[in-house]
Amino acid sequence: MDTQNTTIRTVGPEDLQRGQYVIVTSYLEQWEPCSLFSTPDPDRTEPSVTRWRNPDPTPMLVVEVCLPYLLVREPSGEHRVLDLHRHRVARLADGFGRTASRRLKPRKDKEADGGKNSKRRKKRRKKRKK
Repeated sequence: MDTQNTTIRTVGPEDLQRGQYVIVTSYLEQWEPCSLFSTPDPDRTEPSVTRWRNPDPTPMLVVEVCLPYLLVREPSGEHRVLDLHRHRVARLADGFGRTASRRLKPRKDKEADGGKNSKRRKKRRKKRKK
């Protein structure tokens, strides 16, 4: 049994390439200065910036790079564009990224096709037995 541990590596945007697996570790949100409960401070003109940890770090495959943007594919097959000014990404080990993406991929519901596949399987089994 292979017990080698791997870690994620925070990388700069210029080091990202197609075919790599990445996760979003944190993201920035900006708010314009305003106050809901008191009068706004006229001297404060810069936006408030907060960095949030990503609560759901899903592995994504880098499909294309056009800095500062990344086109990535999620395990569900959906594509997203990440703005690297806003999102901090880390590179995953290739083996972990492939395995995690495969395991997190949504499975087809057997009932979604009306049971047609199960009927086909039964017919094939009958033919094999004959």
